[in-house]
Amino acid sequence: IKNGSGVDYAAKLNILSGSVSEFTHGYATINGKRHLFSSDVQVYEKSGTRYMKISLTGVIDGNYITNFYTDNTDTGRIRIIVATAK
Repeated sequence: IKNGSGVDYAAKLNILSGSVSEFTHGYATINGKRHLFSSDVQVYEKSGTRYMKISLTGVIDGNYITNFYTDNTDTGRIRIIVATAK
């Protein structure tokens, strides 16, 4: 995970898949379970093979298909959100 020009840390991330029923600035509810966002959640828009960092508000208010990544699918916080335009 990058912070500025350097890498803070690297971790294997797991994708959370399923039905998203709620998506706010602090959490997403996926398959009926609330998953909190990390305090430094990173949000990217995917276009083809390119990724561009965007705001969380832009994704919540936009028309996107979202993928949520966490470092632990049971208790970890969501660290990365990848959004693809519908």
